[in-house]
Amino acid sequence: MDFTSPHAEVFGNSHLHVKPIHLLIYLLLLCQLLLTSVNSEANEFETLYEDLLDQNANLERLESSHGRHGFPLVESLHGLARIQLSANRFNDADASIERAIQITRLHHGLYTPEQYPLLMTEIDVQVQRRNWKEAQEKLQHLSWLIGNRYEGSAQERLDMLRWLAATHRFGATADMEQHRAMHIMAATNFTELAVQYAQLTGQVDDLSYAHLLYELARSYHLESRGILNGGSTSYNLRLIDPRARVVDARAVALGKRYRAGMDKLHMLRDMMLRSDVFDAEAVAMVELYMADWQALFNKGNMAVQYERAVANLMAAGIETEMIDHLLSVPALLPRPTLHLSVSEALLASDGGGLNIAPDAAALATGLPEYRLVVLEPQPELSGYGMDGEGAALASHNADDWPALQVSMLLDPQREITVRTSGYHTKSFVTGIDVNHSDVLPMPRRAFNRVIGRIKNLSFRPAFRGGKMVSAMVSLDFLFQDEGEWVGYPAVVAR
Repeated sequence: MDFTSPHAEVFGNSHLHVKPIHLLIYLLLLCQLLLTSVNSEANEFETLYEDLLDQNANLERLESSHGRHGFPLVESLHGLARIQLSANRFNDADASIERAIQITRLHHGLYTPEQYPLLMTEIDVQVQRRNWKEAQEKLQHLSWLIGNRYEGSAQERLDMLRWLAATHRFGATADMEQHRAMHIMAATNFTELAVQYAQLTGQVDDLSYAHLLYELARSYHLESRGILNGGSTSYNLRLIDPRARVVDARAVALGKRYRAGMDKLHMLRDMMLRSDVFDAEAVAMVELYMADWQALFNKGNMAVQYERAVANLMAAGIETEMIDHLLSVPALLPRPTLHLSVSEALLASDGGGLNIAPDAAALATGLPEYRLVVLEPQPELSGYGMDGEGAALASHNADDWPALQVSMLLDPQREITVRTSGYHTKSFVTGIDVNHSDVLPMPRRAFNRVIGRIKNLSFRPAFRGGKMVSAMVSLDFLFQDEGEWVGYPAVVAR
């Protein structure tokens, strides 16, 4: 089943081949996963069905006691809508939550805080059914309500601003291309507003504010990926004056996002240095994220930056064994969550990047091989990937997405140039072999684009004894079908 790619230039001197032993292991694991998945889904469906029956029965009892428009029905209707949403019964969920909102407005008025959680669920229904036009209208209404007629605590208002930002961040990868820049800018704007509101209300010395600053830095990174990939999204993100159509050059726009993100990380570190809440380990972890940020944008000397971050962790009293455990495995950048201790970061990794039995490529190089799973939520945001932790946070259902399994060499001492929509960036993903694909036969142009997007991912390099080292990675790359496969010459197994 070995075969050679008709376009081996994509991989340098390497050959594209499917390894029979990998395919056998993959098929055995797939059979086991399918059986487990079927049983799990059957149990989940049975539980949801029972919950629906119980909630409907409870609603009927309340209606008989309070009438069809009694306020006690609201909580039951809200719970019913959440269950219906979990069961993908979108029309039913929409009807239930709409009725709950009408009853709330009937009893308490149009702008009262009782409807905030109901409006958020109403938006969730539209987002999950992919009705982004309706979702956007409801997002605008909730934004106006929070901005102009808000009633409630400062903490709850801050939480809702963050929720609005997260919803738009998801929209950037799930909505249509013509709305992508709007979602990206809205995610950044709501996060910036949340930071300013936290400062205004004195919520700046706790863990929540630390996470908020990191979220804002990640929003700037998302903007940078939209800028880098060209098209209307890039144009709209770089537009300074819509009337005069003044647009930043891509290098200028990327530089602005780099500086803005680094500024927020400096704010985060300075806040921790002034606070009694955070210890030296937390400060050292932020300095590791600062090194990640410089690596993301190809700034400075990566070896010097990371070795300084490792030295700071050691100076904070962290055992060398724990640091090696955290940094011995390459990690996708940016990290999805701010962790302020090594033990917390290790716990969140959930076994990701485990050392696996080396294949021929790893044996040939004498390097250990690690397995990573990366989900690419949107092919037009090349380089914006999510590993296990990030994908779980994103709530993407990638069960049916195509997957490409590759072995790749990460050599931080050697960079290659990657071309993205006419713009050149640096990468130390210096060699790729394809082990298995569940999308073969695959058109050549689509295949080349997927390989290019893999090379465009950013990684934190592996370390041994505080020094950067090369590593082999077995990567499962999950991506969305671009819908452009008909009529192209195909890469096929022979």
